[in-house]
Amino acid sequence: MILDDLSNMVRYSCLHRLFPVVSDFLFSHDVSGFEPGTVSIGNGISLITSTCSTDTGIDRYAECHRKFIDLQMALDGSEEIGFAPCCFCRTERRYDDQKDLELVQGSMDRITLRKSLFVLFFPGDAHLPGLAPGGVCGNIRKLVVKIPV
Repeated sequence: MILDDLSNMVRYSCLHRLFPVVSDFLFSHDVSGFEPGTVSIGNGISLITSTCSTDTGIDRYAECHRKFIDLQMALDGSEEIGFAPCCFCRTERRYDDQKDLELVQGSMDRITLRKSLFVLFFPGDAHLPGLAPGGVCGNIRKLVVKIPV
């Protein structure tokens, strides 16, 4: 997992062959105006814009992926995201190859995602987004970029 300021994204271009494509797209488009929905930018990369309400995370499970790296960034609002290595969690719902999704539960640390920050979750990084910062529920509008491994 990597958490950093969006202005530093280019530093991570060497970590994956598609990171420069994502970085170039994000810096050449005004993603803050994207409507909710999914946009393909080629090379198997999808951008998903959504708005959700944050909550306590009770009765929800963290997710793990195997085929995609998640780049998540806040467009408006903020959220806490729980994270832990998947191997430290117990499986609640077995991996679904079609959805590239395994649901897990376990003890998690938290980060706060707010405007100008991005977070990268790699395969093996369990993450539970949509948690209320400081326990105060609100809304977040965010962009999730699905990058094929």
